[in-house]
Amino acid sequence: MALCDDILQGEGEEMEFKRELPRDATHYVNAAIAFSNGSGGRIIFGIGDGGEIVGLPPEDLRAIEESVNNSIADLCVPRIKPRFSKATEDGKVLLIVTIYSGDRKPYHLANTSKRKGTFIRIGSSNREATPFEIKDLESASRGTYHDESRYCDAELDEDAIAKLCSDLSIYGKRAFSRMDLVNKRVIRRDAGGEYPTLAYALLTGAPVPMSTIECARFRGVEKGEFTSMKSFGGPIYEQLEKAHEFVLDRLDNAVTVSERSISRTETYEIPDAAVREAIVNAVTHRNYAVNNARIYVSVFDDRVEVRSPGTVPVGMTLKSAMSGESAVRNRAIAEMFRSAGISEGWGNGIIRIRSLCMEQGLREPLFEERSSSFVVTLFRPARQGRGGAAGAREIHEGCRSAIVRYIAENGGATRREIGSLPGCAFSDLPEEKRYVKVSNIIRSLVRRGEIYNAGSDRRPRYVLPERGDGSPADAPRIR
Repeated sequence: MALCDDILQGEGEEMEFKRELPRDATHYVNAAIAFSNGSGGRIIFGIGDGGEIVGLPPEDLRAIEESVNNSIADLCVPRIKPRFSKATEDGKVLLIVTIYSGDRKPYHLANTSKRKGTFIRIGSSNREATPFEIKDLESASRGTYHDESRYCDAELDEDAIAKLCSDLSIYGKRAFSRMDLVNKRVIRRDAGGEYPTLAYALLTGAPVPMSTIECARFRGVEKGEFTSMKSFGGPIYEQLEKAHEFVLDRLDNAVTVSERSISRTETYEIPDAAVREAIVNAVTHRNYAVNNARIYVSVFDDRVEVRSPGTVPVGMTLKSAMSGESAVRNRAIAEMFRSAGISEGWGNGIIRIRSLCMEQGLREPLFEERSSSFVVTLFRPARQGRGGAAGAREIHEGCRSAIVRYIAENGGATRREIGSLPGCAFSDLPEEKRYVKVSNIIRSLVRRGEIYNAGSDRRPRYVLPERGDGSPADAPRIR
């Protein structure tokens, strides 16, 4: 891509503009530090904030270069060595300062602590790194991984190890043994013997602060009133499966009935595989050094958001991650998941999520770095009636009254009985549409706490909550 095309793209993860040489050198030194701590970038002098090419006086070019070089050399620790070049666009001279990704991270301002003077690039901004991001940079520089570090609050438990190996083997990729955990650095060895790592604690469900997944269904399109909320702990592979199920239970689905059999195939409004991939990526690549933040999975009327602590791994940009470039923050966890077939890799996951949603005709998903988090947004299809259109409310309220009245008079109702109620006009629908309509209305009533399943998954029987006994909050919330 030509320089003029890059300029038209505007400032971003790898480009910063300066109209002229600022009096305060930190205005561009901070960018040099952020680029060195990331995947590199360019500072272009002679371009305004809006991307307009204003140029530099040719006679001042050498003096500006020397000033920039001296400031970066004097104010950055470890030392950063930029490369200078000049270019002419629209007859105007520009000075280009190229900063390469450093191999001695973290870089920071001289005469300041790392905590105050370390910068990272988020979008088009240079932001002070948090203590946890600084740890990430230090680990990347040493070639170490936080999840492979010794975890002192857990002990090796042979029963837990056997369960982990058995569970991972069930995923079908291959059989797992204790030696696999050693080879993948989930269990480490030194002169003192074997010891558990953070990856071991996370995979076996040993207590790790803030390692849960928090799921919520919000009413409307903002985080305000929620209709259901769950917190999932335990082994992280179990957490991701439960969070995945939580989302699917709150999405609309269509059912295809095979002409040759009685089997049904459910197609969710957001591809099932895309939802799962987003959650798997969050669990695999979150920054577990951030011990005051959890993974949050939020379902709204118009979208599903998966937020995980930590931005993209060190050495990558959001753009490179979306193009398929791969980097690993938690090597032991990533390799265990990949070996078991739970995940396919960072780059592949993002590309797969995008293609699955686009193939289903949905709006392109968003992948964003927000503050110190990575957020994936999957959009639900725009549909008349979502969020409480008048017509949908009238139909729903009519069905609601008929269902509640029938259950009150008969002491309960099965799904088939509900589907036969004349007050809901289900009998006018084809079988597959009738099944979807009945399922969605039952699910809605269960979430609102108006009915609950007193039966089982295979043989549900819906009843009204008995006032005063704690239901439905204490009642099984089974779809």
